[in-house]
Amino acid sequence: MSPSSPAMKGGSVGPLPRWLVGPLVDPEREPMPAETTTKPILLIVDDTPEYIDLLRAALQSDFTVRVALDGPRALKVAQIPPLPDLILLDIVMPEMSGYEVCRRLKENLVTRDIPVIFVTGRTEAEDEVTGLNLGAVDYITKPIRVPIVRARVRTHVQLKFAHRELRLAAEKLAGQYRELVEADRLKQDVERIARHDLKTPLNGIIGFSDLLLQDETLAQDHRQKVKSIWTSGIKALHMVNLSLGLLHMEQGSYVLEPVDFDLLSLIRTLRDDLSSWIFGRSLTLEVRVDSRPMAATDAFWVRGEEVLCYSMLANLVRNALEASPEHGQVTLELAAGDGVAKLAIHNRGSVPEAVRDRFFEKYVSAGKNTGTGLGTYSARLIAETMGGGVRLVRTSDEEGTVIEVTLPLGEAPVRGNSSPRVEALLAPSSGSRAPDRGEAPPSPGELSWDTGVHPGGRA
Repeated sequence: MSPSSPAMKGGSVGPLPRWLVGPLVDPEREPMPAETTTKPILLIVDDTPEYIDLLRAALQSDFTVRVALDGPRALKVAQIPPLPDLILLDIVMPEMSGYEVCRRLKENLVTRDIPVIFVTGRTEAEDEVTGLNLGAVDYITKPIRVPIVRARVRTHVQLKFAHRELRLAAEKLAGQYRELVEADRLKQDVERIARHDLKTPLNGIIGFSDLLLQDETLAQDHRQKVKSIWTSGIKALHMVNLSLGLLHMEQGSYVLEPVDFDLLSLIRTLRDDLSSWIFGRSLTLEVRVDSRPMAATDAFWVRGEEVLCYSMLANLVRNALEASPEHGQVTLELAAGDGVAKLAIHNRGSVPEAVRDRFFEKYVSAGKNTGTGLGTYSARLIAETMGGGVRLVRTSDEEGTVIEVTLPLGEAPVRGNSSPRVEALLAPSSGSRAPDRGEAPPSPGELSWDTGVHPGGRA
């Protein structure tokens, strides 16, 4: 609920006459007028018409403005196509609070992706926290300052459009990859598409985000959102590069550049990257070395490509976790034997009998509907490319599933030297710099092939 005499800071704008800004539209009594403009659509929800007039006067030059005087009307107007690109929402209103309106918008599949900014006279920190926890992207307090309102609305609309372009590019990438990779005869087309057709829009997304980050006036919370877009673009670009690597491995043309690296350090990185997901499922990931719990100072050197090894283990470990029951445990047991490093991955799930004999074959899937049957296949291909292997040791309902990964042993570096880390290897190449000073490259845990293949309950 807004004050009876609203005012905007930053200008002398007072309550405007209704004939100047146009009538409010009641969707229950008259239809929404057809919108022929290409301007972004803004929905303003406030029970005080004077505040609606003020906001409309400030924003109507850049936006097509819709209005609603209460929560129920707002929920109806928000679903009228074309959908609003952003909603400015008051908190205290009759019949239904802005918090409840926001909650219902986020529960509705039609409206859940519309950004919501709360505009309210409430100034307590807990009010802002409540709004943000409900899914709002920003919180503006009254009295309103015109430049601030304009800047924040424009920024969030730009962020929404950037997210949409990224999502469309990702969907196009996933769809084209799935369609083309299923036919061996189209491998060359896949490589051409990955190198040119898919990298071009991704580079555009990365470059656009980079330009936004160069704006010194960009608010810190907006900067974080743009960084998220940049990171997602980099991740997608690395996914393309990893996919190309898989194609070259299949063709026998992959040029391996092995180095000695600490496998336990890589496993610690993987465990950290999966920690929030593990915590959310109440799971436990135990790492053991030579039949004892891993110590903080332990190291175990192997030879291969660290990024490929991370991609392989991220697939196998994540799938073992996904196949585990809630409160279950996945154990990684590392030891040396027969001149190689052996890593056993044990979880309590079991592989369906129908696919046990074909567990590592291409396109064999069971379990998750979204699985492509490439996860364990790619894991074995990567291991063999590095001079090792992957095998299914045993699987049953009683004992669970054990998968063993073997890799060539490496040598510890001379004191003062160190193995290149995964993060360094994944640093952006020329043309895609880090988005900000001190900004880390994307976590390698999200750069593996996301196939949904389960060691216990294979997808």
